[in-house]
Amino acid sequence: DPRHGPAWMLQGDIYLSRRDLNQAAQSYQRSVILSPNTSRSWERLATVKMELGDLSGAEGDYQEALKRDHYNTAAWSGLARIYLMTGREELAQLAMENILADTDPRDNMITIEP
Repeated sequence: DPRHGPAWMLQGDIYLSRRDLNQAAQSYQRSVILSPNTSRSWERLATVKMELGDLSGAEGDYQEALKRDHYNTAAWSGLARIYLMTGREELAQLAMENILADTDPRDNMITIEP
């Protein structure tokens, strides 16, 4: 069904496994349009954008993923990598602390402002 966001995410996964990054990005983009509250779709779109060299777009999409699921460790990890790649080591450290926190991150959330 062309109106089913999860189907587009799965198609993006197939393209990604074949290393067809542009097609994967298009599929993930369609997925977030159809299912905008799905954190994993935003995180996967961000990962592909990062691989394509669009760090700014990837950063924004990782943040969108985290708005929907603060526990998305793949999004925190990707965000930390972008911060490291762009010389923002302190923000990278804060992102990693969110992954490693012993407490519920919603109780003791570390907010990251770009």
